[in-house]
Amino acid sequence: MWVEIADPGGNNFYHRPVIVLTSDDEIVFSDTLVGVVASNTAANINPRPDDYIAIPYHPAGNCGTKLKKPTVAVCNWIVKIEKCNIAPGCMAGVVPPRILKEILEQVAKRTV
Repeated sequence: MWVEIADPGGNNFYHRPVIVLTSDDEIVFSDTLVGVVASNTAANINPRPDDYIAIPYHPAGNCGTKLKKPTVAVCNWIVKIEKCNIAPGCMAGVVPPRILKEILEQVAKRTV
């Protein structure tokens, strides 16, 4: 999903891809969703931190994620999104289950 959020410092609001971590069952009853931000800028960091998980992309967007640039899930950039602030049409692609599992494992390490 694409959501207008600030950078980690609270500045530079713009639409960023967010990988929703809230389960489908919880989404129905929750007013707030939890996700991690995906970043194509962070994909250029070398060496890449362990909690930056590469997400599939294709230059024409011809993949499940619909991403067109090298992108990583920044697992230490966790955001909360109020459902009432989610704009129509902001839903995008889908992260493959095995990659979502890696992301969830990295996020779990941070919340223990």
